[in-house]
Amino acid sequence: MKKIFLALSILGSLLTISSCAVNKEYNPQKHKFILSDESRKQVLQVDLANTQNDWIIKLNVKSRDLQLIADNKLLISTDNGYREIDRKSLKTTKKFNGKFRSNMNAIRLDDGSTILAGNSRNGINIYKLDKNDKIIKHINFPQYRNIRLLNIDNDGKLMFGCNNNHVVISDFSKKIYHDITVAGARHIYEVQKLANGNILVANGYGQNITEINLKNNKVVKEYGGKNHPQAQKLGFHFFSGMQLMKNGNIIVANWTGHGANDSNKGVQLIEFSPNNKVIWHWKNPRRTGSVHNVIVLD
Repeated sequence: MKKIFLALSILGSLLTISSCAVNKEYNPQKHKFILSDESRKQVLQVDLANTQNDWIIKLNVKSRDLQLIADNKLLISTDNGYREIDRKSLKTTKKFNGKFRSNMNAIRLDDGSTILAGNSRNGINIYKLDKNDKIIKHINFPQYRNIRLLNIDNDGKLMFGCNNNHVVISDFSKKIYHDITVAGARHIYEVQKLANGNILVANGYGQNITEINLKNNKVVKEYGGKNHPQAQKLGFHFFSGMQLMKNGNIIVANWTGHGANDSNKGVQLIEFSPNNKVIWHWKNPRRTGSVHNVIVLD
């Protein structure tokens, strides 16, 4: 890992603060990404290589989940359903509002069905809707609370964080394959499955991402952490939505509060190398509030 870092730059009239390891084959300064901005209730696209591709859509509703779906559309979750947005025209092409309480997720499956998941007084609820948005499956986990992002692995298993510091892997039969307590986690945001069979866990206020071996439930790697040498400087606060890059790096959203100007408190995106070095970060309080999810497009 080269230890040369560059601080950039002014994009148009908007300040962007970032850093990167110099690499001729990989340049984080050209990242293009879509963000879910929780505090300003908007989604936006940022293209560091070409600002003409930037856009912002005001939602006026809370949104958390993001997914690229067919026909060049973006699927986003809303409190009680989902929306589909055409990424070319930036127009909302579909709004589905159901009778759901505190929905957090919207996942489009290959067969055209949609998964929603959220919280209620009776625990976590997960729904499967058909193409016409009719509920065809519903499961409830009364023993679990406070789901954020749900992910589904290649075997159809449901993976989510809950109960502050638990990772649960289940399915629509409600069989519990794993219920893991993650030390140091606080409000786990997301769980992803790796090709090696391990999982990545974004640990919220734990300010880190951990890789866990499901064979023994042991942590085998950490990204970030409260004792990371750049934790204070960059304002590590709450690690939320994340993406594993092709080169093994991880980009994670660093949520910094509910207020529209809380994005001043720390960087909004952080990129870690496999050896836990920060090679790039991004912050632009003029454009974004506090973000909690990201899709990297490059």
